Amino acid sequence: MRYKHYMDFSENELHNLLGERRMTDAEREHIKRIVADQKAQLRSEKGKRTQLKLYWSQLTQPLMIERKIIRSMLNYKSTDNEDPRVMALRAYSMVLDKLKSDFSLYQNQKKILPSDVKPNAIHWADWVPQKIKDRIYAMFADIPRKAKTKHKEPFVRTIPEDLFILLKDRLMRRTESELQSAEAQQAIDPTDERAKTIEGMKKAIIALATIEPNTPIPYTWRGLETE
Repeated sequence: MRYKHYMDFSENELHNLLGERRMTDAEREHIKRIVADQKAQLRSEKGKRTQLKLYWSQLTQPLMIERKIIRSMLNYKSTDNEDPRVMALRAYSMVLDKLKSDFSLYQNQKKILPSDVKPNAIHWADWVPQKIKDRIYAMFADIPRKAKTKHKEPFVRTIPEDLFILLKDRLMRRTESELQSAEAQQAIDPTDERAKTIEGMKKAIIALATIEPNTPIPYTWRGLETE
C-alpha cells in the first residue's frame, strides 16, 4: 500500500497537510488520488467480507446447531459400532462435517457468495445431493423404534427463531424499500414490465408476512412462494 502514513487522514485533513509540504500541485493531487483510491478499495473489500459473513452465516448457524445435536447424541451410548443408531448418526455426522468444510472453503478461500454457487439453496440441507439424503434417510429408517424415545429426523429444513426473525425483518425492509422506489418510478414513467414487478413485490410482502415460523428465508423477494 502506498502512502500508508496518509491513510488515517480525512480528505480535508490530507488536503491541508499536503498544502504545508514542499511539493507541486500535481504531486499533491497525485497523492490525494492514490490515497482516495486505496480507501475505496479497502471499503469495498470490507463490504465484501461483511456480505460473505452475513450470507454464509444463514447456512452455517443452523448447520452448526445440527452438528452439535448429532455429536451430543453420538456421545451417548455410541460404543457399539454395529448399532444401527450409531451407524446412522455417524454417517449423518460425516455429511454435516463435509458441508462445514465446503462452506468454509467457499467463504474464506474462494470468497464467493452462496448464491454464486447454488442460487436456490437457502438452507444447508439444500446443498446435500438427493442420493446422499436418501442413503441417510434409509439408515435412520433402520433404527429400531423404542417406546418413549424421540426419533431423530435428518435434514429438517428449519432455522433458529432468532435467525428467522432477523432474516425476515431484513428482507421485509429491503422489499418494501424496493417497492417504494419502483412505485415512484412507475408514477413518472409507467411500463407493463414494472407493473408486473410491483405486483410481484406486493404478493411477496404478503407471503413473507405470513410465512411459517422458522422457515428458511430466501435471499430476495423473488424467492418467496406467492401462489
